[in-house]
Amino acid sequence: MSRKVAEIAKHAYRAVGLPLLGMLGGFALLRRIRRDSALVLMYHSVIDTCGDRGLLTNVNQVDTGSFRWQVWFLKNHYEVVRLSTIVERIRNRKPVTGLAAITFDDGYLSVFESAAPILHAYNLPATVFLIAGLVDKDEMTWYDKVEAHLLNTSVSKITIGAEDYHLDGERETAIRAVKHRLGDVDLEARERLVAELVGQAGELEHAARKRYRLMGWREVERLREQGFDFGVHSYSHPHLTKVPSRSLQLEIDASAKLISDRLHVPIETLVFCYPHGDYDDRVRDRVIATGMLGAMGVKHDLTPPDGDPFALPRVGVSRDQTRAMFMEATVGLSAWLKRRIPT
Repeated sequence: MSRKVAEIAKHAYRAVGLPLLGMLGGFALLRRIRRDSALVLMYHSVIDTCGDRGLLTNVNQVDTGSFRWQVWFLKNHYEVVRLSTIVERIRNRKPVTGLAAITFDDGYLSVFESAAPILHAYNLPATVFLIAGLVDKDEMTWYDKVEAHLLNTSVSKITIGAEDYHLDGERETAIRAVKHRLGDVDLEARERLVAELVGQAGELEHAARKRYRLMGWREVERLREQGFDFGVHSYSHPHLTKVPSRSLQLEIDASAKLISDRLHVPIETLVFCYPHGDYDDRVRDRVIATGMLGAMGVKHDLTPPDGDPFALPRVGVSRDQTRAMFMEATVGLSAWLKRRIPT
């Protein structure tokens, strides 16, 4: 199948097939069929766009209108529980029938400002995975630096590590290319290349930095008072499989201890979240050795009751999902099709 034909088929599936499946009750049927598996949703930022979706600058951002509907949907179709409840049940090989959990990666301030009031209105719990070394540091993640500087620079070309990136066309293409490249290099090279990019792009204005701000401990404590849980998302958000063994102590052990000490909770109650969903046996074993409760990956699928508690899948929620696409994701239909239909 050619790429063009595949794209046409995908568009038709999303624009026509999924809404029709919903109208015919297909999603409700699939929820019953896969009810034995839990649904763990992965969010990042929730942005109040005031109707201007152009303010959603990357695929991991969701507007408040979509988020409010999604929370309503979850409230009406699942028993939404704390993530730790699902992980504990899987560890003890107990059923997770009909359960769902809401998680947020990175700890963006927008979760405090925009998502928390909606969750509070529906009285639903959620877990935020904190990048321990960036809480209260007024520092952006490396991938947000890439995006923010490339979106807001006035230059038309950036040269990073002797490779040119042209910005006079579709900037998202350049952003994806740079993120992909930097995700495949070691940490020292990544820091050097990000510094090159920032030096050429110039300083960011306050408004451009605001949407990438992370929570401080003050916001964390206030969310805890509202019933939020917090997990560990490493110390600096690297690709852990590229981190030398001597540095895993900082990224896994030290970050867990920092969050445990700061929030006065036992490490044994914390769940780890692999940055970028990237882990191997070495990384997984190190997480287990800390005594943490479990660990989450990505994989974009439902969480089975017999799953590995230190490599549990989640379903990602993105900017471009329609309501039908969201319902499809919650029943794991795409993951099921990918396992059975060759691409």
